[in-house]
Amino acid sequence: MKLEDHPHLKEFGLVPWAMFIDIEGFSHIYLNQFENDALMQLRKFSRGLKKIFDAYDQEDSRLFVHGIGDGFLVLPDFGDPTLERPLSIAMALMQNQLLNGGILKVGISWGTLADIQGVYPDQIRQKNLLQRGIFRLWPVMGDALIRSHQIANSASGPLLIVDNDVSKYLPNNTPKYFTYSKWLEMDWLADNIPLTNSLLPLLLGVRHNNLPQKNDFKDQLRRYISLNKSLSKNNNWIKSANTMLSM
Repeated sequence: MKLEDHPHLKEFGLVPWAMFIDIEGFSHIYLNQFENDALMQLRKFSRGLKKIFDAYDQEDSRLFVHGIGDGFLVLPDFGDPTLERPLSIAMALMQNQLLNGGILKVGISWGTLADIQGVYPDQIRQKNLLQRGIFRLWPVMGDALIRSHQIANSASGPLLIVDNDVSKYLPNNTPKYFTYSKWLEMDWLADNIPLTNSLLPLLLGVRHNNLPQKNDFKDQLRRYISLNKSLSKNNNWIKSANTMLSM
């Protein structure tokens, strides 16, 4: 199915966006004697996401969030007219995580999920007895997960990546971005996006007039790079980070 043929967009004008967010470098941090650091980053990330989840508590704006390892898949109920909301949520979470000493990576695409528990045999779906071990199922699957995860892995680095398939639905107040053949890389360090600026105080616990500025985010990204010397060996990662810093 093409995006234009999706019933949510075709009948209601709502983009069925899907967003995959995970902690950049989580495996490397976890496996190199820094388990606690990795888990603390996951704690901070999930706490921030829960605050945003709680902020959209009305039926017409509610979110659906699925945790997968160190990442989360985030979807709307039906969709939005533009990508303003997923972009703003992504930027607020990325900026918050950066100020807390970590880096997130985000891929935004489109699709839906379906309950696939009925696909599995009854013997598997029956309640497990703990003393016999655990056979745990991931109950949903769909192109929302596949597309957003795939687009998030299109490039290396501290990136907010948007699938070209949904790029025509970018809002008027979109931050700067670089265009590639199949995706866009957004300036997630921008400090002038209204919805991001309304979400960020929820995460940081500060007043709107005390929000960090773009140069503060840039300084923090430079600090992250200087503290993580192993990144200098990853040319693509450093190139992407320098692209963000140049915007």
